[in-house]
Amino acid sequence: MKFKFTITLSLLLFIGCTKSDDSGIIIEPAGAAEYSITNQSDLDLEVVFTLNGQLNNQPDQSKIIKSKTSTIVFNDGAFGFNPFPSYTFNQIKFYKTPKEENNLLLTISTVSDDDWTIIGREDFETGYGLTKFEFTITQESFE
Repeated sequence: MKFKFTITLSLLLFIGCTKSDDSGIIIEPAGAAEYSITNQSDLDLEVVFTLNGQLNNQPDQSKIIKSKTSTIVFNDGAFGFNPFPSYTFNQIKFYKTPKEENNLLLTISTVSDDDWTIIGREDFETGYGLTKFEFTITQESFE
């Protein structure tokens, strides 16, 4: 009986000590978004955006976008889904530079995903990845 117990215990220890996959690689489903604004107007603009409260109430951020150029204004990431514009931004304001209250040209209080164009997508096996969004502003946007 003692012999069977010793064999069983030895076998369990041997099986328990076999090599396991401990490569340290943990795959978490996460998505990312890159947001750019294309300024097709004749004006140099300063864009000021308020981020969604889910992004730790970060202060308003701003970027200068020269006339006839495109600028990346923000990068976002999230676990469990790919971020989208209405998730990231709470409000977007466009000012004629230099930024002053009387130079406010346009306020977007409700950010709509339909106003943004997907210009690139890099999906991974998990179904998540980087989505590149573009918002285009024209002279007519201010009328």
